[in-house]
This record gives sequence, structure tokens and C-alpha cells, in this order.
Amino acid sequence: MHPPPADDAKPSPLFRERAVEAARSRIGSPGGTFGVSSWLLTGFMGALLVAGFAFLILTRYSRVERAPGLIQPDAGAIKLTTTRAGVISEVYVKDGQAITAGAPLMKIALDATVEGGHVSGLYSAATAQQEQAIGAQAEARRASAQQTEAYSLAKQDGLVANIAQLEQQLDLQRGRQALNEQSVASARELFEKRLMPAIQLRQREDSLLEAKISVANLERQLVEARTSLLQARIETRRAQAEGASAQADIAKARAELFERRAALASEGQIILTAERAGRVAALAARPGQTAAPGGQLAILLPTNAHQTAELWVPSKAVGFVRKGDRVRLLYDAFPYQRFGVGGATITEISDAPVAPADQPAGVAGPESKEALYRIVAKLDRQSVAAYGREWPLMPGMRLQAEIVLDRHSLIDALFDPILAMRARSKAQ
Repeated sequence: MHPPPADDAKPSPLFRERAVEAARSRIGSPGGTFGVSSWLLTGFMGALLVAGFAFLILTRYSRVERAPGLIQPDAGAIKLTTTRAGVISEVYVKDGQAITAGAPLMKIALDATVEGGHVSGLYSAATAQQEQAIGAQAEARRASAQQTEAYSLAKQDGLVANIAQLEQQLDLQRGRQALNEQSVASARELFEKRLMPAIQLRQREDSLLEAKISVANLERQLVEARTSLLQARIETRRAQAEGASAQADIAKARAELFERRAALASEGQIILTAERAGRVAALAARPGQTAAPGGQLAILLPTNAHQTAELWVPSKAVGFVRKGDRVRLLYDAFPYQRFGVGGATITEISDAPVAPADQPAGVAGPESKEALYRIVAKLDRQSVAAYGREWPLMPGMRLQAEIVLDRHSLIDALFDPILAMRARSKAQ
């Protein structure tokens, strides 16, 4: 057995000296490390933590809802349509033209063709013949009434003259009767005194009786003449009334004929007129073009009307929308990637949703059954700048609106689930 090594004996190296020398000559001697002070490392970590908290508190994100919409005038546009199918024969206006209320816009032909020609032409010919017949009848009745009135007036003149003559004769006969009465009275006195024979008294009494008979006849003739005059005046008034009645009947017949002609004209053509003053826009009607019932032919914009954005928002988002909120508008006609976005301010929010059947075409999908809320936003600009010029926004242009519903910081987003869970637990 070998004796144990002494305590002061030198331990043997793990690697041979030659191996260590070879490694040192190939890699080099190890370098020493420079240590970082503890306060610098602590400050850096604190600054990093403060920056993280500031980022969570100051950084905000927005929840945005996209809603479809249309450009509409603030005063309401009138959609020009027809209720009957036909062919546009004439267009009296141009796109962008200013018009007054009642101005004709276009004419639509509704006429049908038969073997004898156009139906409206045949009706017009028949109506013209009826009008000529009515005119001839009116002239005949007018002439008859005038003739009857003239005869009655002439008869009145003769009766007036006859009455005047009878009254004159009656005065004379009454005077003669008075003289005969005086003569008879004198003759009776002489007869009573036996100064006149009875035969002379009888002659004077006969003369008095003839005078009384003449007066009675004249009075009867005067009464008959006055009665005839009254009847003649009544006939004159009757003739005048018949003439007025005839004129009224003729006027009524002409009115009915005019109404019939108007009905025939409406059957053959329709003239669309402007309901109020404004400006023509989106004119799609062309002469020779077929007009379908309910199809849009043009749009009538009110005078001095401004365009607005009409947005349609679902119920899940309308609760966070308020008047005065800003909206970004992305016009379909002007891609925002090239021409940017438009701005608007919400001015009106409907109190109740609008059923899908009452929503404008193209707002929702064809299979959508969701009622939407109507929101109106005032545009910042009435046009879009593109290619060196201003392009006006036209009614009916489609768009997509980005409505900012709410803004939250990131720290709120982190705590929202916890707060929501706490609110649900309180509600239970």
C-alpha cells in the first residue's frame, strides 16, 4: 500500500500543460468582463415600465361602424315617373336646366293604332264633328230665342199703343156718357113739367144707354189689351230665359266635349310637368325611348338645395350615435384610395327604425330583413376634387360611411372584460 499524500502536496492539474498551452496559443487568453452598475439597470427598467403604463393610458383606439348610404338633397327630390307604359315622343328640358313650377318636361305617347289609323286621331275627328254639331245647334237655338224675343217685344209695342188709344177713347166715351146723363136729367125735368114728349125722353135715355155700353166695351177692351201686354212681357221673359237656358245647355255640352277631348288626349299622351320650381338632374329620358311604369325618367331638385348624406345604421350601433358626431364618407363613384374621403356631421337621427320595404333600393341586401335607422349628415363639401376640377355630388350616389361609435384607451380595453363581468354579477 502506498502511503497517503501529505497535506502540502501539490494537486495534479486536470489537463496536461501541453494541452493547455496549445489551446491558449490557438484561441488566446480569456478576457475579463465589465460589470454594469445596479443603479443604471434599475433606472432603465423603471423607465421602461413607465413608458409601458403611459402607452396603455394615452394610446386610444376607436370602434368604427360602417353603414351604407346615399346622397340626397336636404329639401327632398322629386322622382319623375309615369304610371302608364308608353314611348317618349318629346323631351323639353336638358340635364341641369332650371325650370319653373308647371313647366312641361316631356311628352309620352300612349296612342294605339287600328285599321283606320291612330285611335286618338279617330276620336279627335269624331269630337270635331260633335263640336260642329253643337255649334250649329247653339246658333239655331240662339236665333229662335232672338226671334221669339223680337216678336214679343213688337207685340208689346203694339199693345202699348193700343192701350193708349183705348184709354183715350174711353175718356171720350166717359165724357159723352156724362153729357148724355146731363141731357137725360134735363129731359126728365122737362117731361115732368109736360114740356117734352115721352118719345124724346126715351131717345135721350137710349143715347145714354149706348154711351154706357160703349164705355163698358172700351173698358173690357182695355182690360184685354193690358192682359195681352202682361202675357207678352211674360213671353219675352220666357224667351230670354229659354235663350239663357239654351246657352247654358250649349256651354254644358261644350264642357262635356272638352272634358271628353281632354280624356282622349290623356289616353293618347301624357305631358309630365314640374310640380315645383327647381333644377333637372339625372335626366334619363330620350326621344323614342320606352317609358316603363314606375321607372325613373329624371329627378327634380329644389332650387338652392344642398346635398346631404343619408345613412342607414343597424340597431346594434345606433345607440352610440349622437348629433354632432363626425362621419367619414367613402364615395363609390370616387374611390377613397385615389381621391380620399369626405367628411360630414350628423344632424338628424330617426326615433324609430324603417322597415326593409320602405328603405331605398340598394341600401340593404336583397335578403335583408333588418329594420335600419335613418341618419342624416351635413356634408363638409358639395363636391369632390378630382383631376384638377370639382365634381358635384349628385343625388342617388352610393357611399359607405365610417361612424366612430366610441374611443377607449388600451388600459380600458384590458379592464373591460373584468368590468363587464362585474356588471353581470351585480345584475344577477
